[in-house]
Amino acid sequence: MSLSQVQYFKLMEKKYSIEEDIFNKLKDLQDLKKKIADQNKKRAKDQREREEHLLKKDEHEADGFQDKALKSEVASKKKEANIAEKDYKIRELERKIVKVEEEIDQLELELRESESDISKHQSGAPLEPSEELEPSVFEDNEY
Repeated sequence: MSLSQVQYFKLMEKKYSIEEDIFNKLKDLQDLKKKIADQNKKRAKDQREREEHLLKKDEHEADGFQDKALKSEVASKKKEANIAEKDYKIRELERKIVKVEEEIDQLELELRESESDISKHQSGAPLEPSEELEPSVFEDNEY
């Protein structure tokens, strides 16, 4: 095996490592989007239940049952608090999504650079000094 082949396989290893990282980040992104969908579903349920409690409150007030109307109003306020909590969770997840998308963009840039290095190597162009293998790999070390 020649030095050129060793360098080539090192570059390929780096490329595939970056691809693996991208797929892991894409999975993370998908998981975050799934969590947002779940929070939105729960939020919609809380909104529906809040509206139902407000309707019951109006009915109880019309019927003269002030204590039941008050209970329905309290229940609707609890649902409002739940909705606010879900909104907060959704905003946090959206921030995480932005961060993961930025990481994916960075990895894609690294992947393009890696593919460019592979193309340069295949065309016979010398590698940048930082891309070369460490000399210790080729030295005969006595133990």
